[in-house]
Amino acid sequence: MTMTNAQGDFVWYELMTTDADAAQAFYEPLLGWSFADSGTPDVDYRIGSMAGTEVVGMMQLSEEMQLGGARPAWIGYIAVDEIGASIAALKDKGGQLFMEPNHLDGVGHMAMVADPQGAAFALFKPSNAMELPERDTPGNASWVELNTTDWENAWSFYSKLLDWEESSRMDMGEENGGTYFMFKAKGAPDEHSLGGMSNVA
Repeated sequence: MTMTNAQGDFVWYELMTTDADAAQAFYEPLLGWSFADSGTPDVDYRIGSMAGTEVVGMMQLSEEMQLGGARPAWIGYIAVDEIGASIAALKDKGGQLFMEPNHLDGVGHMAMVADPQGAAFALFKPSNAMELPERDTPGNASWVELNTTDWENAWSFYSKLLDWEESSRMDMGEENGGTYFMFKAKGAPDEHSLGGMSNVA
């Protein structure tokens, strides 16, 4: 399915790992993904597919990357209209820039960043509309969740940076972190929530 990659959409998911072979051996039988080398020069970057549809990426962290602070993690790539303006807004709102925008021919510009509380993600300006699976496609990430120390401040940051809107919320009780807040891309129907956020109980 061709997506427009509107501001605030999650458009890619990537695993950064210190052992790509072990990660592949774990995820392939667990989730049914099939990995293949992407052909990216000088980088061990693999593409995970399910039923012929590309759903995730996996990158082997080099020693240099690890010395620079990179650690194993799943990273969500979020589309933005302008990478430079988004980075400026991120910094202005207290976010952190870990990696300056990197351009990959035929793919787009990407920057590794974090919110004011330290949760990492990537800002991504695609070169073109990407072929993305439907959210409920088997093997595709269909929900994102932020466990944080202050969801209200986190929401203030993300809503202003990415134009996210509230879709719904529910009271989970103080023993379960209090409010569970759900969000969507700007203008999307409430039932098309991207994910949720709540405080760590």
